[in-house]
Amino acid sequence: MRKRNIDAPILPETKLNMNNYALKEKMRTVVAMHCEQGQIHTTNTPNFPTRKEKQPGGVATLLRGNHMTRFAGSENDPAGRWTVSRFYGRKNQLKMYSLYRVCVGSKKSGDTTAWIQQYNHFRKRHNKVVDPRKQVVKDIAQHLEKDIASGDEIILCGDFMRILKERTAFTKN
Repeated sequence: MRKRNIDAPILPETKLNMNNYALKEKMRTVVAMHCEQGQIHTTNTPNFPTRKEKQPGGVATLLRGNHMTRFAGSENDPAGRWTVSRFYGRKNQLKMYSLYRVCVGSKKSGDTTAWIQQYNHFRKRHNKVVDPRKQVVKDIAQHLEKDIASGDEIILCGDFMRILKERTAFTKN
């Protein structure tokens, strides 16, 4: 990262169980050893068995470099679909999103897919049945609209599992 002057790698679909405390601490230790003022922010769908180190889906954002003097904090989506890193600007904030949109799935996909994890998350926590692919577009669009209304600058990175030439909520002006 230093050699190539990369300060913010975005890692959608990490396939790491960020609910596993030992794994999360290992990652933080490695980042601290190799990245001056570096931080890593991770998320994944909650309630996956914590003994396992692998979990479908997940997002990580690694931050380092001079812009860390303007770092204001980070937030995670409660369903584990994105992280947001916030930086102070002169007037407003810069928000850098790292998002993972699951690939097409179904109720028959089994417990080993990110699609079914997110489907079960919404079904159990919010008592509603949703298509995780459609729900992430709806939810991220609401967040981005609030950011735009606040005058925040936005960087949206991720694995969208879609050709962005098509007109969707991701590509509307």
